[in-house]
Amino acid sequence: MLAPQLANELESVTVTVSELAALQSFAGVEELPVALQVPLVSPGEYLIDGLSRRGLVTDGYVHPDLGEWLRTLVLAEHQVAIRRIAVAQPERMVISWGGRRGSPVGAVRIGDIIRIAAITGAPAAPLRRFLGSVPAMRVRDVRAPREDLLEALGMAGEPAGAESAFRRLGVPAQDARRIVDAFSRLTGMSEIVAGAPRAGSMMTSGVFDSPSGRLLTIPACPGEPPWLTLCGGSEARISALLQGLCRAVPAGT
Repeated sequence: MLAPQLANELESVTVTVSELAALQSFAGVEELPVALQVPLVSPGEYLIDGLSRRGLVTDGYVHPDLGEWLRTLVLAEHQVAIRRIAVAQPERMVISWGGRRGSPVGAVRIGDIIRIAAITGAPAAPLRRFLGSVPAMRVRDVRAPREDLLEALGMAGEPAGAESAFRRLGVPAQDARRIVDAFSRLTGMSEIVAGAPRAGSMMTSGVFDSPSGRLLTIPACPGEPPWLTLCGGSEARISALLQGLCRAVPAGT
């Protein structure tokens, strides 16, 4: 339920995972984006009291700004999500377009804390900041059928076999050794998923950090053969990828 009488505009909201799960039931929304990993639970009295003291819930009504943000996250017609995997605690970011909003809404989860806000300006910018900055690994592009390239990457724990797999894809011996070495010593890894969640049409990219630098996988565009490109993760390439994923918003959204 929404509270039209709550007039104070919100710039952002920071809540715990449990509080956000409670707010779901107040706002009458279904499951939030999978990337945020928010369980559906019944709101306990202590959660209700805390949300009420902060003006996020009044007399059983959720603040209208927050309710609208939650609906945009739930009813996303287009979404870009980043999940940082190789870190001490979960780090996730989601930007969604949809509902009645003309602008996107973003949510960031670090550990058990989630911050939600409307996105102003270019939506690719906060996604780029979330990934952080790592020098690109200097290596020639590898473009190959998706399954073949993923198979080679999955063999990183077996250097000899992985190098042979990359050589079969036409990768020079020196580059094959450097790529396999980088994937055997990863210091960070992020998964980027974008598309229309309810339609099931999603594209996936990977960002891989190692002492040798950052690597990036770029999927083929929809309608093209299912090939994948592995390349150095330069600032320019990552920015271009994120901008393209954000521009792929359906008309009218």
